[in-house]
Formats: sequence, C-alpha cells, structure tokens
Amino acid sequence: MKKLVIIAAVYAAFFWLCKCNLPNRHDEHFNRHPESIQYSHHARCRMDCRHITEQEIKSIIENGDINYDKSQLQADDCNKRFAVEGKAHNERLRIIVAPCGTVDHVITCIDLDKEWSCNCEEK
Repeated sequence: MKKLVIIAAVYAAFFWLCKCNLPNRHDEHFNRHPESIQYSHHARCRMDCRHITEQEIKSIIENGDINYDKSQLQADDCNKRFAVEGKAHNERLRIIVAPCGTVDHVITCIDLDKEWSCNCEEK
C-alpha cells in the first residue's frame, strides 16, 4: 500500500511539473478558424518589416502551438491574449492573438530567432 501511495505521488508530481499531455481548458476559447482576421497597425508594421504574409499568420493561427506561459488568459473573453507559435518560411514566430467572437485580432508578431530593426512605434 505504501508503494502505491509513493508511485501515485510521483506521477502526480510529474504531471504537475510537466503539465504535458493534459488538456488545457483555455483551448476552447481560442478560435483557430475565425470568420475573419483583423490586424492592428503594429502587427501590419511588424509583418511588413519581417516579410510575413497574411497566409503565414493564418497558418500559424490554425496549426501553431499555444504558449501558455506567454499568453494572458485571465481577462474577459475579448481581452484574452493567446501567444501562438509556429514556423513561417523557416522563421519561428510568435503571434499574439485576441479572439473575440468570430474574429481573431492579431496584435503583433515576433520573430523568435532574429532581432529586426523595425520602427513600429505608435504615433
């Protein structure tokens, strides 16, 4: 009986630390197939500077991995921010998306491997 308790505790600790292969309840709030995608001025500037197309953004939204450590999910539905990561023309990108109803709002896109000298400050 003591061995069983120890084994159960080890498994529980592993899954708590790893958090792998466990369904995440936040997935249901992320719209991977929105009716439309809208882009902030900042996102458009970053996309232009980094040569990222709308099709590449759409592909990452549909197929990318959600980085929950970089996401902000404690807000109301339309104020949640999902950090979705994937590859586009051999660049590892993080797309910050705020889904609201049937529309995904792209806030920005970040190249995880290269620092770009974009001048995308809001005016």
